[in-house]
Amino acid sequence: MFMSRFLIYLRPGGLQKFWCGCAVVAAAVLLLATPSLAGYGPDNEPYNEGGFSGTNSGTKAVPYEYAGYLTAGTTWTNNGTLNLDNYGNYGCDLYIKGTGTATVTGSGTIAMGNTTTGTGMGAIYIDSQVAGDTFDNEGNTISGFGVIGNNNTNFINNGMLQATGNLYLNCAGYTITNSGTDGSMQGCGGTLYFEAGDVVQGGGFISSNNGTVSFNNTTVTGGVIMGALGSGSVVINGTSNFFNGLQIQETVYQNASSTLTLGGGATGQWNNGTIAQLAASDTIWLASNQRVDASLSILGTLGGSGTIDGNVTTSAGATIVAGQGSTPGALNFTSGTGLNLTGDTFDELLGTTTGIANVTGNLTLSNTNLTIGSWSGFTDAKNTPIELMSYTGTLSGSFNQTTVTHGAYIYQVEYTPGEIYLFMPEPSIWMLFGAGLVIGAGTLRRRSC
Repeated sequence: MFMSRFLIYLRPGGLQKFWCGCAVVAAAVLLLATPSLAGYGPDNEPYNEGGFSGTNSGTKAVPYEYAGYLTAGTTWTNNGTLNLDNYGNYGCDLYIKGTGTATVTGSGTIAMGNTTTGTGMGAIYIDSQVAGDTFDNEGNTISGFGVIGNNNTNFINNGMLQATGNLYLNCAGYTITNSGTDGSMQGCGGTLYFEAGDVVQGGGFISSNNGTVSFNNTTVTGGVIMGALGSGSVVINGTSNFFNGLQIQETVYQNASSTLTLGGGATGQWNNGTIAQLAASDTIWLASNQRVDASLSILGTLGGSGTIDGNVTTSAGATIVAGQGSTPGALNFTSGTGLNLTGDTFDELLGTTTGIANVTGNLTLSNTNLTIGSWSGFTDAKNTPIELMSYTGTLSGSFNQTTVTHGAYIYQVEYTPGEIYLFMPEPSIWMLFGAGLVIGAGTLRRRSC
């Protein structure tokens, strides 16, 4: 989503380039193919603020059009302030020089920019010369807007990250580690974008904090998404994953056409929060044997295999799938509040095993459709009940469909206390031989409730 960051422009002293985060096409503007990390003067020397080393207790800056660097394999102690400046169309860059990890320690601040511009004209970058380098923040507060990573850098945060504008963690193919008890990443009045990377939280937390956190094609493992620091919102875009004990303590919204997979563990996941779909095109999948304690608000699709211990509410037109793809699964709704599928669809998957929804509490079916999403690997059998749903309370209503057809076979939808199933009985045939007429062939059995 980011354009070339190499721009040629005219200024006294000749044709020069600078590091700005955009591409401009005009008669006197050319794009460079050779990577660069700063503006260059007539003598081809970079407009470079130089490297940062030792200890800073005052104020330092990387001016707009310039770049400064941290040397890989070294540690810089910042107890003061480092300003990464921009002005109008001009930005700056703080980069890792060499191969390896550059570490910043101390109690200081790295301030990214003085406007709320995001990427593009005037953007601020923290990245590296060599793909795969690591920027390790141990204790500093990084605040502002711009881009960290730029698709080539790993980022470790054991400090505080605050987006006061549009701040992008753009680490596609690389890892963001939000670690330790001090690791926090916050919307903080702006929007914090996680762009197509892996986020590993080892004790850290992510919070909207009066701003927005946006996960775009991102996998988040462990830690907490918390809402105790103020209002704001957390949103899911594209295809994202929440794995391995991540605790949700605020409402996470799915934007239109997004897919969220919850997985990576059998117990203790997603406590005390809510995941809310905003469109019928949204999908939530539970990975195999996943447990979800969060409440779910479903407008689109909920499916997979696992246990949902939070409340589940559906809007008319939602779909509950007993499995995923062509693989049947068991969905267990254990909150005790039951399941109301008024105006919704239950999609059964049949194969060598059968999908099932188990409901603790009451089950309501009103104008509810029953569909068979897959018959892959299924063998038709007479006199063999195929369980669709179970419930521990009372049943209100029934499916719109009374039979389900598979090729030449017709299955009846049967109801007994605590159970709904499909059944294809053997036909009982009474034959009267009179004028060669057969009467009553194919009478079907219906089990009593």
